[in-house]
Amino acid sequence: MIKLKLNTIVMLNRYYFLPLLFILVCFSCGENDSVPTPDPITSSNITGSVILYDEGTSQLSGDGMTITVEGTSPLKSAISDANGKFVISDVPFGTYTLNFSKTGHGTFKKFGLVHNNPALTDIMDIPNLGQLSTTAITSTSVTVSNNEVTLELTMDPSASINDSRYYRVFFHDEAAVSGTVFTSFSETIETRFDPGEFTISAAELEVLGFPSGTTVYSRIYGDSRFSNDYEDLDLERQVFPNLNENTVAAVSFVVP
Repeated sequence: MIKLKLNTIVMLNRYYFLPLLFILVCFSCGENDSVPTPDPITSSNITGSVILYDEGTSQLSGDGMTITVEGTSPLKSAISDANGKFVISDVPFGTYTLNFSKTGHGTFKKFGLVHNNPALTDIMDIPNLGQLSTTAITSTSVTVSNNEVTLELTMDPSASINDSRYYRVFFHDEAAVSGTVFTSFSETIETRFDPGEFTISAAELEVLGFPSGTTVYSRIYGDSRFSNDYEDLDLERQVFPNLNENTVAAVSFVVP
């Protein structure tokens, strides 16, 4: 039988015990000092800006426009500063419609804003937003000749060299044509003359969906240079927020 001296037994115990103690201490430290996993980021700011105009081309101070994130609860919104800049704070991630509103301006909407950036969502396309039109249409007449249709209109206030006025023409195949019921429409038209004239050819009318021999109804509204128009995905049509509703009845003609 082999006999171990006492000091040899002590050395062997130290040889096995110390590494085991080290492992246990490390394991204990790992449990107590673990870094907690941070909560995922689910919201951030939405930033952007607007440029505001009167009903013509004169730029205004950018302040006072309220921008609201539709569908948020509580409702998230901000008001633009003098430079037109705004910051909507702590908006939950999602896809939103932004509503832009200010007294004297027609409401504008931006659909389909995807907001999922943990830093912030910066809206790069800056809307140019005009004031409501003060141009009332007081009379409209129509003349057809030489494969062209000419609409003549008078306005209040009158257009002049020093005071441009703006209007928009709507077309439809029914007499109920209006700024909300239409088949097609013109761009915003500037005039410095009263009466003003708008001429469209038979070929252009055919492109709009009105071939030769078709009866077309047309109605004219005063509009602003920056008309705030947008495609409303809910209504499934173009919206013209700055139209002046003071206008006359539609006129009709047969496409030559």
